[in-house]
Amino acid sequence: MKKSNIALLGLCALTLFFASCKNEAKKEEVATTDSTAANTLADGTYNIDVAASSVNWKGDMLGLYNHYGTISIKEGTVDVKEGKISGGNIVIDMSSITPKDSAYGKDNPKEKLIGHLASNDFFNTKDFAVSSFKITGSENNTVKGELTVRDKTNPETVKEVVVTPSANGMTASAKLIFNRQNYGVAFKMPVKDKVLSDSIQLDINLTATK
Repeated sequence: MKKSNIALLGLCALTLFFASCKNEAKKEEVATTDSTAANTLADGTYNIDVAASSVNWKGDMLGLYNHYGTISIKEGTVDVKEGKISGGNIVIDMSSITPKDSAYGKDNPKEKLIGHLASNDFFNTKDFAVSSFKITGSENNTVKGELTVRDKTNPETVKEVVVTPSANGMTASAKLIFNRQNYGVAFKMPVKDKVLSDSIQLDINLTATK
């Protein structure tokens, strides 16, 4: 075979090879784009599924033990604009505070703690039946808003926010730590060697649909 024919065959082979690579790249690009689109949070208002959502709370007795438990979401919405959380409001039922820890005894049963948390020393749930968090915007993995407890409102930042789009809505997890003193939850331990932390932690898990 002449050298010119060999060169021609080589050129054809290279052309087919690069064409094949180009087509594979296009397929990969389309797949990536489609995957990204599927994971984009659609704009609109999402209604929180209160039965599928949860809020866990924790308060520390510094150097001794901690109390923790659950509290229920009464209702709520989350607004999304340009793929980001932009607004919404979450309402908490304060009468639903339920301890889940085991730091109790004969003289200090769980029921005593529930009654104390509901009293004026803490959340005064008789006069302030709900608390709320009004979302004002988000940035990266934080959500900013206004927390209202006992009719006192302060700006707060929800951190470690992870949002996952679903077929008909979203799921989200986040953490909020706030200072109870800023909301008139000002109870101090009467015993000198027991110190109740001012920080209350909320671990939030939401399921919402459009």
